[in-house]
Amino acid sequence: MKKLIKMLSLVSVMVLVAPVASAKNAEDIYKEKYKEQAVQMLKVTVTPKLKEMGKTDAEIQTVINNTVDKLAVCQVKSIQGYDERYLNAAYEVVTSGGSLADSNAKVNELIMGDISSGKIGREVAAKQIEEGANFMQQCGMKALQSSIQ
Repeated sequence: MKKLIKMLSLVSVMVLVAPVASAKNAEDIYKEKYKEQAVQMLKVTVTPKLKEMGKTDAEIQTVINNTVDKLAVCQVKSIQGYDERYLNAAYEVVTSGGSLADSNAKVNELIMGDISSGKIGREVAAKQIEEGANFMQQCGMKALQSSIQ
């Protein structure tokens, strides 16, 4: 029992003194996670169209890689307008190994809690989400178009 308590104490100390990821590091990790997940989605969605355009497999891979790099920047910019608590939650989930879907779920949970508690209005939250989605759509289209040319 003493060994177990000693081990738990050691683990607790290690957790307490573990370095917290800087905002820049968290952003970089978020971008990398985004890229990993977006590559698969883009392969499925744009490959057939690019093949129709006569692109080779190597050209398609280059377009996908370039687009994903740009989309990751778009994604980070789209969430930077969020309340700091939401942004930190999004980064925290990803930097601790979670997926972007987990990150989105956590942010949505916080937003819904803030709406329920009256911290923010439903209209304000809907407007922020809509603005982020619109930005992402516009930025994403530009990223894809510039990568194809």
